[in-house]
Amino acid sequence: MGSYAISVEGTMAGQQIINSFGAVGSVGPDEGLGEALTVAGAFRAAWQSSILPFLSNQYVFTKVTARGVRTTLLSAEVAATQGPGGVSLAALPTFVALKVRLATATPGPAGRGRTGICGIVEAATEPNQPNMVEASDRALWQTRFQNFRDALSGNTSPVALAVISRFLNNAPRADPLVSLVQDHSIPAVLGSRVSRLR
Repeated sequence: MGSYAISVEGTMAGQQIINSFGAVGSVGPDEGLGEALTVAGAFRAAWQSSILPFLSNQYVFTKVTARGVRTTLLSAEVAATQGPGGVSLAALPTFVALKVRLATATPGPAGRGRTGICGIVEAATEPNQPNMVEASDRALWQTRFQNFRDALSGNTSPVALAVISRFLNNAPRADPLVSLVQDHSIPAVLGSRVSRLR
């Protein structure tokens, strides 16, 4: 099983949008091009089925890239087969993201990750608190991200979402620590477009 750094890429308002994830494949014993393509394809399918339909149509999905975590020169790319988001409403600015916290069984900061989803519609925020996600929309996004995870694990060649820790005490690890995601949560407060895979 290989480990991969995933970039789900799109554009909005003339800017590139990248959602970063960690993943573990199930095709081969080690990282390889075939498995990387399978993992990238699984992310494409899961993003298009579980996330893209609920983003503003101002966001356009373009591609997924899977890069080897240990085999750093390994890279595989698949193009999107669906483009714009499915909601015909204005999006929040490109620097604003719905935050997703990722939890694993690994204790401490190395076992925690987060990512941010851009293209959320303005209507999802609290009327008098534009930096807050409306409670019912938070619940919907909790379910949507679970569906995203389920789509990955339910792929013909299952893919697991992971948190990848490359550093320990500010120094590179000799071998990255890969921890499978066991749970996620959606904070009420919106954040900036910064992802952390550790």
